[in-house]
Amino acid sequence: MTFDPSTAAWVTPSRRAAGRRSVRSRPPRRLEYGSTSSPAWACATRVYCGARKTATELSALISNSGIATAPYHGALDGDERQDVYREFAAGRLKVIVATSAFGMGVDFPDIRQVIHYDFPGSLEEYYQQAGRAGRDGQPSECILLYSAQDRQLQDFFIEQAYPDRDTVRAVYREMLRAGSGWISDWQARLPAIDAGAIRAAVALLERAGVVEPDGGIRKLTGAPVDFEEQAQLKEHAYARVTQVMDYAGSRGCRHARIADYFGEEGVPRTCRSCDNCLDPRSVETVAVAPADVESTLACVARFKGHLGAARVALILRGQLDAWATSKPWVKDLAFFGALKDWEVERIRDLVSTLVELGLVTRGHGEKPTLSVARTGLAFLAGGPSVTVEVEVGPPRPAPKGGGRSRGLTAGDLPDDASVRFDALRQWRLDTARQATVPPYVIFHDTTLAEIARSRPTSMGALAAVSGVGPTKLERYGAAVLAIMKGALV
Repeated sequence: MTFDPSTAAWVTPSRRAAGRRSVRSRPPRRLEYGSTSSPAWACATRVYCGARKTATELSALISNSGIATAPYHGALDGDERQDVYREFAAGRLKVIVATSAFGMGVDFPDIRQVIHYDFPGSLEEYYQQAGRAGRDGQPSECILLYSAQDRQLQDFFIEQAYPDRDTVRAVYREMLRAGSGWISDWQARLPAIDAGAIRAAVALLERAGVVEPDGGIRKLTGAPVDFEEQAQLKEHAYARVTQVMDYAGSRGCRHARIADYFGEEGVPRTCRSCDNCLDPRSVETVAVAPADVESTLACVARFKGHLGAARVALILRGQLDAWATSKPWVKDLAFFGALKDWEVERIRDLVSTLVELGLVTRGHGEKPTLSVARTGLAFLAGGPSVTVEVEVGPPRPAPKGGGRSRGLTAGDLPDDASVRFDALRQWRLDTARQATVPPYVIFHDTTLAEIARSRPTSMGALAAVSGVGPTKLERYGAAVLAIMKGALV
């Protein structure tokens, strides 16, 4: 996997009215983007939508502006999809508006523009879809249309995909009444339950063997579904959406952010092609003082899952909104105004970073609230230190002479250490993907490099490496030492 700014710009250039960096507001409120005179539509464009209805309506909207456009989704039969495919390949169609499930089937190397009209469900999905732009190596643009309300659609999809115990029970009971698992009038039988949730419940029961091959129903003596596992999968899905939300709100280099997520090495911190790097007000990464981290965690802990990031930021900045004014004791809290010199958006960025690092958990829904995770509580209790960085200030100057700054690579180490470093990075990437966190949350490159150089063979020696605290030693020590043993040269 490589990240080349010349082939996919990952551009997200506009902002919401409140001033927080996001992407351009979506049409039809911004229909000038779809006007026939705009050069934006003069190239092969793929638009991703979350639902068939949206794809159909948006396709009609763009077509009515004079641009040759067609929808592409599962409601079309095979012949209709083939017609769209051929017209797009011949250049007679400029734009395809597709659902995520079917859009990947339209694969041409000269797609110049990929637009996400609806929010993707994960960074993996976003990267895979946006990566369809510029596969011929020519400059292309990727645009994510984003507002905070976009999360609602993904939350809806998640709730549909992972039905709760009551929904599965209701579907099973209806099957028993009908004497068959093959029911076509589900909405008439269970009008209060969403059709998508019913389909997911039926699929769960089929996988559990409740529905027999002939449509018969097997009577149950216990729970057919591991609902604890279902709950874990649901939380995992919510976490993936949160990562995309944080990406959209990030103020740093978007190429670097994606690269960090996938564990890509050698990617410069400034790509000079995304909206953040092209913005003269772009940012650099700076370390946060431990006292500021502690104040933020203390604030989140004090309100125990009752406040969201916006209100936490106001309290830390020392601003009294109507809610805080109605509670005079708030201004007497030790952390009130602890970050009075910070901008509100920078505090919110700090909160997002703490979520990424696993110190804070963020709920889901329209107004997600914050809670301190166990690792965050350990930090407050005087546990191991944590390196926290946020994006702020002007960007670092680009290297002169057209060179590109690089992250740490195996080539920066002696030959024997480079073997161990590569092995450690691969292990870190696998571990991070399983935990759904960015790789640097496991260990920073500098820590892995020091481990590779010092070649520890015991827990004591590993604990002496900077960046390996008691928690990480307990969690990852055995795996790291096993890698050291296997990679010794």
